[in-house]
Amino acid sequence: MWKRSLSTKIFLSFTLLTLLEVVALAYVFSSIILRDTETYLFEALSNRTQLEASHYLQLTAKNIPPVESANKLKLDLIDSSGNFLVSNRNSSKEFNAMEILPLLPERGTVVTPCKSLQNIPHYCSMSVVSAEPRLWIFDASLQASVWQIFWSNGKEILFFALILIVLGLALTYLFSRVLLRPLKQFARAAGQVSEGTYTDVTLPKGRSDEVGGLAKAFEKMIRDLREREHSLAASAVKLAHSARLASIGQMGAGIAHEVKNPITSMMGYARILAKQATDPSMKESAEIIVKESERCNQILQQMLRFARNDPQEKKPYAIQEVLNSTMLLAKAEADLRGVKLNLEKTTDGIAIGSAQQVQQVLLNLILNAIQASSENSTVDIRSYDDGNFAVVEIEDRGKGIPLALQGKIFDPFFTTKPKGEGTGLGLSVALEIIQNQEGQLQFESEEGRGTKFTIRLPLAERSAAAHAS
Repeated sequence: MWKRSLSTKIFLSFTLLTLLEVVALAYVFSSIILRDTETYLFEALSNRTQLEASHYLQLTAKNIPPVESANKLKLDLIDSSGNFLVSNRNSSKEFNAMEILPLLPERGTVVTPCKSLQNIPHYCSMSVVSAEPRLWIFDASLQASVWQIFWSNGKEILFFALILIVLGLALTYLFSRVLLRPLKQFARAAGQVSEGTYTDVTLPKGRSDEVGGLAKAFEKMIRDLREREHSLAASAVKLAHSARLASIGQMGAGIAHEVKNPITSMMGYARILAKQATDPSMKESAEIIVKESERCNQILQQMLRFARNDPQEKKPYAIQEVLNSTMLLAKAEADLRGVKLNLEKTTDGIAIGSAQQVQQVLLNLILNAIQASSENSTVDIRSYDDGNFAVVEIEDRGKGIPLALQGKIFDPFFTTKPKGEGTGLGLSVALEIIQNQEGQLQFESEEGRGTKFTIRLPLAERSAAAHAS
């Protein structure tokens, strides 16, 4: 039993259609043959009757009696009373002369359809041969039917039908293969997509018909699926990032509560030491301890706000002051690695936002530049105003970021540092911080020549105008 596949259905459908076409064509050809046969019979019967009438008149012109003339020519004569005066063709046994009488012509020869006593269709031919008494020559021939002609020409029609069937089956097979080839390609492509393979998917190309339209729709579906998959992957990463940050926030809140009291005590004793110290160097050291203890308190306060999910304060701050303070924090790391921090330009710009968060970003970028630099090299730091923006550039002369990795450096948890030296969160968090403050964070890198990160922060006047609008 055949599998009921689409190719089988197409094959059977076209086979049935071919058979119907063969029957229809056979009927049409038989009808044409029938029409030609009828025309031939009409003409042949009419000509024969006219010729017999001519011979009959020649005999009667020689004073040969009508009956004798008809018998000599083996004709059938009908008189005006509706009787067969002579019946050499046995017409009197097959036809009723009274029924034929209304069909008899006034002059000349007439061929018309008629029926025998057995109700069999015939063509009857009648020709006037005598005016007084009125006599007609009568002749008849069977009518052929379409099916009679069909069966009489059965061999020819059967041969023709077999040729059509063979050609139809061959064309059906080729047509089904051509028609199903793109469908099989779509089936294979759907299987690949279901397995998560979006590349090397073979689809019908260069077609402007419905198959081509379906191929374009399929390609669009693949693109949409790929984009959604990437979006889901990014969402999963962000979700994991958020979960880790939440854990870090909870842990940081606990640490902040534990560390805050000792730092407060340290800061208090440092202030007492700064007031009572007579040695200038000791007094300066105590003041540095007080200042850095206050910074530690600010950091702890920030951690507590983050754990409570409080909105960040937005206050005016001097960008250059934040940058200078950050360089002091990074100086110890730079000295340890033998790297020089070079401040080329300065800005007087005032921004509105969280100075602590911007310092976090600057510290992260400067430390990254120091770690990417070799010993005795320089990290250039520039700050200047560019229209409505304050710009900070941090450029190192390290190995640079490979081109293949440049599109990933802002992805959460992506890092090029050795295991244990980085979490991959620094740049993703930095980008989020700068964007939240309506700024921009960009980079340029050339492998073997170094990397430059550029921060653009809106100045206070522009930020106020944007919020007012």
